[in-house]
Amino acid sequence: MNKADEMSKLCIAIGNNPSQHSFKEIQRFLNDIDEEYFETKNSTEVTTDVDEMLEAVSQQREFKFNIYALQNATDGIGRGNFMVVFARPESGKTAFWVSLVANEGGFAWQKKNVHIFCNEEPAIRTQVRLLNACSGYKQSEILNGSKDLAISEWKKIRDYVHTHDSVGISMDDLNNHCKDNDVDILIVDQLDKINVSGKYNASHEKLGEVYLQAREIAKRHNVLLIGLSQASAEAHGRTRLSFNVMANSKTGKAAEADLIVGIGKLDEGNEDPNDASVRQITISKNKLTGNHKEFEARLIPVLSQFTSFT
Repeated sequence: MNKADEMSKLCIAIGNNPSQHSFKEIQRFLNDIDEEYFETKNSTEVTTDVDEMLEAVSQQREFKFNIYALQNATDGIGRGNFMVVFARPESGKTAFWVSLVANEGGFAWQKKNVHIFCNEEPAIRTQVRLLNACSGYKQSEILNGSKDLAISEWKKIRDYVHTHDSVGISMDDLNNHCKDNDVDILIVDQLDKINVSGKYNASHEKLGEVYLQAREIAKRHNVLLIGLSQASAEAHGRTRLSFNVMANSKTGKAAEADLIVGIGKLDEGNEDPNDASVRQITISKNKLTGNHKEFEARLIPVLSQFTSFT
């Protein structure tokens, strides 16, 4: 009854003083209401018990990164966090998260339920890349004698990998999916292409709202959300990519993330042929440990695997 009274007052206030974002206020109000759990809603006050505090912090490291230098810089990452990975086209963005999920020691090997929404390349092709990273076999090898070996490895993690072809999906769809399914980690490739309701004067305002809602989804559903994004043209041919060169962003996108990872590479033709698979990883925002490490990693494109040199 109290919530209904609050909503009626909100509607009256909007009716008296409407704005272009009025209905988003209602949407956020409704998103905070879960009628099934009114009686068991927990207090928002944070514990003062030291043991509980330390235990809560340790749980913030539940998911381990299988790229050593990244794990070393973050000590892992936990639920309720929002991570952004960005790079120029053809730099290995998709391969990066595929490796984090399916390569040896990845999230799926940790028996975490990973739900992936692909709105760029066909999801079935991404699923094959997960198979490559998991098994260590190229597609040509799987087709020519190694199929059974690849299947044997894939069976070990496939129940934890849920890949969705999701062109045209909205933030509301992602929110409902997390509400209705057992999700530990939600990956969106690419987050910038997700639809969001409302009218905006510029693209950076719209993307700011997308990233705000992404963070809210992570916290509301207690999941790790990893969003993939593009780097701007300013980042082309550069190895060090800080969040300042994220595409279509002023402050809104970077402000919402807990961890931001940029993947840089030299322009084609400028790099040493022996270093063509080398990527520079830059952690430009790290609210987990404050370690803004930069390190080199090697990409094996045919296997969608990333490994750090140290």
